[in-house]
Amino acid sequence: RLEFTQPASGVGRLNIAIPQDWGRLDEILDPANDVGSLLRVIQTDRSGDPQIVAEYVLRRTATPRKDAGNLIQLTAPSIEDALEWAVVYPYDWPPEIFTPNWIYGAEGAEGSFANGGMEDFNLNGDAETGEVTPWQSTTAAADVKAPDSDLVIDTTDPRNGTYCFEVDPSTFHSGMVLRGLSVEPNSTVVFQGFLKEPSNSGQRFTMGIQMGVGSTLDVGAKIYNDIGLAELDGAAYRAGATDGTYQTLDATVTFGPKVTETNVFFQYDEHPSGNGALFRVDDITVTGFGIGLAPWETVGDLDIFELDTVPVDEGTQSMKFQVSAGSGANESGPRQRVTGLTIGKTYTWSQKFVHAAGGNEPIRMIAKRPAGAWVTSEVTQIPTGATFTYAAVTFVADTTEIWLDARYGNAGASPVFNMDTGQFAEGLQPSTVGEIMLALLADAQTDHSGEAGDLARVTLLWLKADFTAAVDSSGNAWRADESLTIVRGKTYGKVLSSDFAQLGYESRIKPNPSYPSDSESHILQIFNPADLTTRVGGASNDLVASVGFSGGNVTKGPVVKTPKSRTVALA
Repeated sequence: RLEFTQPASGVGRLNIAIPQDWGRLDEILDPANDVGSLLRVIQTDRSGDPQIVAEYVLRRTATPRKDAGNLIQLTAPSIEDALEWAVVYPYDWPPEIFTPNWIYGAEGAEGSFANGGMEDFNLNGDAETGEVTPWQSTTAAADVKAPDSDLVIDTTDPRNGTYCFEVDPSTFHSGMVLRGLSVEPNSTVVFQGFLKEPSNSGQRFTMGIQMGVGSTLDVGAKIYNDIGLAELDGAAYRAGATDGTYQTLDATVTFGPKVTETNVFFQYDEHPSGNGALFRVDDITVTGFGIGLAPWETVGDLDIFELDTVPVDEGTQSMKFQVSAGSGANESGPRQRVTGLTIGKTYTWSQKFVHAAGGNEPIRMIAKRPAGAWVTSEVTQIPTGATFTYAAVTFVADTTEIWLDARYGNAGASPVFNMDTGQFAEGLQPSTVGEIMLALLADAQTDHSGEAGDLARVTLLWLKADFTAAVDSSGNAWRADESLTIVRGKTYGKVLSSDFAQLGYESRIKPNPSYPSDSESHILQIFNPADLTTRVGGASNDLVASVGFSGGNVTKGPVVKTPKSRTVALA
């Protein structure tokens, strides 16, 4: 007879006292093989059937401790401790780049990706930031042939809101300027602003737009030295004059085929003259194809490509786009060229989309080499409705520059899409803990002999998951896609007890009732965080249901059974 005591204290560990002359002792303690022994506590139920009460594991390298009674005292941890002997060695890193961690949904990454949420455009046309930026005085602004001026913020006389711009020009052609505004070639852009000269001097003030080769002034007074000029209240060329109120300045420009940026300015334009009268500017708007979306551009043919304020997923703006009727499938959509990548690293690009017409509409997310073949792509069906849908593509960089395209998957005109909340991250896209652990188990249970950057080993073949990427071990949908980093060298036990547990997930290992028909002797279960109000999901709730418990309190956290102290005899 072998006797052991399972104490009420020291939960999760088993103390065993074995006679040192027991004939099978070497099967447990022989250090020649670095494997483990499974120790089961079995009790007979009322019907006489044996039931597994608890399981423990013992490594053969364990060092025994003899006591005065000629017994060998051994301590074995619970079976979950076997996961501490398996270490994460991800397979997805090449030998030339040592980035061995598994990264899910990390925020931000190296590279030039920008304006994923369409919030980067800061025209500040109403001056409501309380700053003049990004507008400047025309000091030394040779690009608009304008001399010095003083530009400040005014609070005494805005057209709307709290602030406006105030300019004190030193001479004609001086004022305020916005330089380097990105525009799309062949695009039409509408410019508007409101100017007030409070002294009512009847002087001339204009709005000017740098044109570029092949550009036309569709609305405005005249093109003069490659500057499209708008006169106050739409007056004829050189006929505009102030009247002491806020007056409009309007211009519409269709830019040439090679024009990618322009300058916009408001100026005192009385020829020739000394100092001009102080003037104020407010409520400047610039709207049109591609305005505010840089560094996004278009690929193929789009009828709409502009900022929008409704609907949005996050922030105050989104991108609105529509593919033209003559476009082929997977030909047209927004594009961003991203530079500064590291060859061999894994990256994930994601955006959210919504549309209000039609049925399910395909968006193909493409990672493409510059002027070359696709690296990979993923198609996501975007349903009709008001809720934004997540779409993403993950790729391994084989060049330092990648082109990211979101193309409409069908031929012909698309519905009007809104795109928002873009992220470009190193690693894989956010995933459920089920999907993450299934990938980790698959890695552990696969022999990677001969693969670059990995170790040849197979482990955890005795363990089977009873969850999926979509549902937990209770059959409930996973709470959320999670963002976390699984560090190379961390044990599988720490992944469950630390990474997952910190997010509220619970786990346990149980004997597999289908063994030996199944090759795995045990089942790994992972549960959503327990909801103690509704009792939906969670390992604690699963335990409650299995024993028919109703009412009372259930401790939130991993399932740990603490039996009373007892002595059990084994043959």
